[in-house]
Amino acid sequence: MQGIVLKEGAPWCNRHSMGHKVFDNRSVCIGCVEEMAEENEIRGHKLLEETRNILSVADLKKLNDYLQMSSLDLGRRQPFCFVRLLATEALLSNTSVGGIMRKIRKERSISEILPSTFV
Repeated sequence: MQGIVLKEGAPWCNRHSMGHKVFDNRSVCIGCVEEMAEENEIRGHKLLEETRNILSVADLKKLNDYLQMSSLDLGRRQPFCFVRLLATEALLSNTSVGGIMRKIRKERSISEILPSTFV
């Protein structure tokens, strides 16, 4: 979990000695996101396939578009990029990757966790 402090008025992670990235009035340490994503990477393929199987055609297209762009930007495979997306939302929501997956299963949607440019 993130150890958030304010440094010069901005959210700061002491653990990673870096500022937070802000998303819609919420912030997250990218170092913490990367750690959580690495911890859950082995589950990435399974979680991605499960999610793809429950989404509507419209949400599936949005997810695939996001993963294609994210994979190119990060130089990582799509399952890792998906877990990184889950980790980002988990930390922003103060929950776990499993908690975000439960929400996706219940709502059968990923619209709330995708960046606004993909919604």
